[in-house]
Amino acid sequence: MDRSLFIASLAAATAPQIVPRRTEELQPLRAAIGQRGAWDTMIVPQGVEEGIFRRAGLDVQPTFTAGGSDTLQAVTTGSADVGIGVGTTGAIGAFAKGAPLRIISGEFTGASDIFFYVRADSSIRSMAQMQGRTLGFSRPGSSSFIAAHLLATRANVVPSFVPSGETAATFTQVMSGQLDAGWAVPPLVLDALRDGKVRILARASELPDLRHQTIRVNVANATYARDRHDLLARFVGAYRETVAWMYRDRRAALARYARYNGIAPAIAADALGFYPQAAVATLSIAGFRRSLDDALAYKNITKPLDADQVRDLFDVVYTR
Repeated sequence: MDRSLFIASLAAATAPQIVPRRTEELQPLRAAIGQRGAWDTMIVPQGVEEGIFRRAGLDVQPTFTAGGSDTLQAVTTGSADVGIGVGTTGAIGAFAKGAPLRIISGEFTGASDIFFYVRADSSIRSMAQMQGRTLGFSRPGSSSFIAAHLLATRANVVPSFVPSGETAATFTQVMSGQLDAGWAVPPLVLDALRDGKVRILARASELPDLRHQTIRVNVANATYARDRHDLLARFVGAYRETVAWMYRDRRAALARYARYNGIAPAIAADALGFYPQAAVATLSIAGFRRSLDDALAYKNITKPLDADQVRDLFDVVYTR
């Protein structure tokens, strides 16, 4: 399936010009964001604090959810205009069921940030020992859901998959013994790793099939995408500029990141190692055919999307 099939009517290859605007001209835009605290999910707050969205004429109002399905619900019900960091297969599944949403850009390509861990005193040493054991992921259709299933398949085991919610809730369940293993993205769990309280069981980066696949996307409410297309173009342009700023001025971005999470600067710096710039700076959609296959395999959809449905699913694809 040719990528051009996914590129919608916006002239996406050219970044919208971002110019200062007077306060009274700012247009509100509500952004629902899954998994507060990850480097990529804090792109919008970083851009807000740096004034990048304001210079684009946007008053972006971020709120946080417990994960991708909650983010999708906020967008499809109209309580949010855009959703950040939604699992690609989850977005495909919601759209196939009639949810009024459109994919507006990629959010994360590859899976360098996701890992699974056990308590340090656990007898489990590898994914091959997870047969019948409880394995936490965030929500069905999320990137952690896909990673958990692919890692289990590679190890030829069938764990008891548990939708354990956000990273903090999952950590509590692992440490209390409710889960044998749980999922995480930095910075959470890094301090526990340093202190020897937990061990990494498996990393999603071990999965070659995910290295060139966009596993999370940004979405918009379909009505908002139709009626406020100009604001979406500004939003995606400012989002891209924020990503560039975060890697250009890493010291300032890391200082804020540490403050957002209440963590030591050293932990913040360790976390950044899980987020190569290319993973978050590439806003085009990579490996979408594989995402369609995954959505079918893991029952996000009951039959393949046809070409017209794929076209309708996309509104703004940013290709630079």
